Amino acid sequence: MRTTIHSDLISKEDLTAMVHYLEQKGYQSKYYIQYFANEAPFLEKLGYSYRKLDSESLSTASIQIVIRN
Repeated sequence: MRTTIHSDLISKEDLTAMVHYLEQKGYQSKYYIQYFANEAPFLEKLGYSYRKLDSESLSTASIQIVIRN
């Protein structure tokens, strides 16, 4: 499981809700979080995305959050 996040589009609260949803559906593994690459071309101009997540505070007993970049 992997999600690419941009700080303007997905908040820490959104990500926490996603983790809880996966737990409710029985997912038990690693959940990879990839930060949006600020310099990458995209369909629409996005503001700067800040990288400030703590994987340990988002992990649960059954889902381990892994930051990929």
